[in-house]
Amino acid sequence: MGRLGLVAGLAVALCASAGYAHVYTPKTLRVLVAEADVVLHARILSSGERVGLSTEQGEISRPTVEAEAISLLKGTLETPRVRFAQHG
Repeated sequence: MGRLGLVAGLAVALCASAGYAHVYTPKTLRVLVAEADVVLHARILSSGERVGLSTEQGEISRPTVEAEAISLLKGTLETPRVRFAQHG
């Protein structure tokens, strides 16, 4: 998983406005945070727009989420907004 994927997964997991979010991994949150380049508390601004991705299995479509950073807990962020495609 790339840097943006870790940021995205943790942004959703730590976002109060997201309600319930679950990261499907056997790793603990402590391990995910330790491995992440960036950890932030974010507010979800929009979701639902889809993006096409190329994978080994072919083209797939995933919904995207746009979030605005409220506070940066670890690392650096070039912009206060992030946009990512949800996994799975």
